[in-house]
Amino acid sequence: MLGSMATDASATQTLDSEEANISSNTQIQALKHQIEQLQAALDQATALFQKSPGIAFLLNAHGRILDLNMQAVYLLQASPQELIGRNLSLILEPSSQASFTFMLKKVFREGIQQTSEIRLLTLQGRTLEMTAQASLHSKDGEASYCHLVLTDITQFTSSHRVLLDRQVSQENHIQEQGLKIRQIHEEFENALRLSAKALGDSFSQVKDSFSLSHIHPEVPDYIKDTENAFQKTQNLLESLETYIKIRFINFQMRSVNLNDVLKKIIRDLKPQLEDRDVQITADSLPILQGDNQVFYIILNEYITNALKFTRIRQTTRIHILVKEMETEYFIGVEDNGIGFSQRHKNKIFQLFGRIHSEPLYEGTGLGLAVVRRLCERFKGRAWGEGKIDEGSTFWFAWPKSSTKSGNTRI
Repeated sequence: MLGSMATDASATQTLDSEEANISSNTQIQALKHQIEQLQAALDQATALFQKSPGIAFLLNAHGRILDLNMQAVYLLQASPQELIGRNLSLILEPSSQASFTFMLKKVFREGIQQTSEIRLLTLQGRTLEMTAQASLHSKDGEASYCHLVLTDITQFTSSHRVLLDRQVSQENHIQEQGLKIRQIHEEFENALRLSAKALGDSFSQVKDSFSLSHIHPEVPDYIKDTENAFQKTQNLLESLETYIKIRFINFQMRSVNLNDVLKKIIRDLKPQLEDRDVQITADSLPILQGDNQVFYIILNEYITNALKFTRIRQTTRIHILVKEMETEYFIGVEDNGIGFSQRHKNKIFQLFGRIHSEPLYEGTGLGLAVVRRLCERFKGRAWGEGKIDEGSTFWFAWPKSSTKSGNTRI
């Protein structure tokens, strides 16, 4: 009986031992499988790091190279043994070392990815322009290394620099050509102005020699015609000289009350109004940003033009209109004169763009052209509206605000 019990106990111990061995083998196999998985993952991560298309380094907190991938080896043209353990900042240009050290400290201190631009020196002496992205990798909550990825932008930077150099060169060339053109233009205008003055003086002398009607009442018609031709030519030369002078206007941007400008114009025109029944009225005119002289030229031309083409009316009515828009004012001079066809609305603002018979209405066709050029130079506009025998309204639009100052040429 006792022998049977001993045999059973021995068998039980054997079974327990076998089960323990099986359990231990299972754990070993599971642990071995986990190790194999970890090794596979490590091999995969190493392969991804080594064979990644980017230039990559692993650095410690002091900037020493712990590892680098194949692209970094190829870029620096040195073996891993020559590079591992070296401080990366020592193969940077001196101008980049401080910014790189600052970026590295910030990565380890704040744990946030940082980006910078650096200049790398290869062992063969080449200088490469790089963008650097640094991110922190930690182990068990403690910082272990910095993953640094570099992108070579040398070719891009070089191309960009070439383009900038070309742009600067082209701008300098354009400025030089512009200066030459302005000089030629000024020389031409000076010559034209002097020629106009000289011709005007010559015509004055010749005209005086033909002005015989006050001495001899019965002067031949050809002499009278010659005298009229001289007078028209002199008026044209004077207009051209005035037009050229206007192109060199010096102006200062300031607040200008158009009511004051209108009062001065009416005061200056009084001699022309003495023998006529002329009624000039106006809306309340605004204060605009511009030059007092420019506003005088525009309004004076419009009002003088209205007086000319209302001469046949028994009573001349001229009214200055104001329309306020969102970004600009419309100022118009309305009259009850002979008007004009809308087909000619563009021609009348062209140089010498006369549309009325010269014997009836004097003028050289320069005034409205000057007005349009002035308005456009100040970011404004000029146009006319009219109907035959029903009067006309000449407008100019002026921006509510302007920052221009200095000299202008129209």
